[in-house]
Amino acid sequence: MVIAGGIALALFGIIGVGAFFVAGLVGLIAQKLPFSSLFSIISGYVSLALISLATGEAEFKLALGFGGISLFILLHAMLGHRKRNQVTVEDY
Repeated sequence: MVIAGGIALALFGIIGVGAFFVAGLVGLIAQKLPFSSLFSIISGYVSLALISLATGEAEFKLALGFGGISLFILLHAMLGHRKRNQVTVEDY
């Protein structure tokens, strides 16, 4: 997801910086919650989509496409974590 954050900074400029700041702030606040990284990713994307919606239709379409790619990255990471966590002692 860090790579997607860097891509968002390159694609969206100052809007990406604002979304990155919101995601980091939510991540710091939500440290005690069981899914703090998930909350920060969702809040960062929602803030990116809302700010880009306010700036123009072209930015919003770009944000929707970026959200789709980010969703695939997140699903791939979740499946990888699940696969690694299901390894038993007999597998070694």
